[in-house]
Parts: sequence; structure tokens; C-alpha cells
Amino acid sequence: MNPSLNKNFRDMLSALNDAEVDYLVVGAYALATHEQRAI
Repeated sequence: MNPSLNKNFRDMLSALNDAEVDYLVVGAYALATHEQRAI
């Protein structure tokens, strides 16, 4: 997971992953992660 994410946001995503919840991240975090992977 992206270490530059806000700790609370990162914790929330980890909890969703642990609970095997389907989710979609939109907005600036999604854009930043997508751009980072494309490089």
C-alpha cells in the first residue's frame, strides 16, 4: 500500500481488505496511485 497515504485512510483501507469488502477509491488518492503505478 502507498506509504504516502494518510494513516487513517491507510488503516481504513486495510480494514476493508481484511474484511474482504469490495470497494472503489475515487478522487485524488485514486489518481495519485494510478499515476504512480503507470511510471
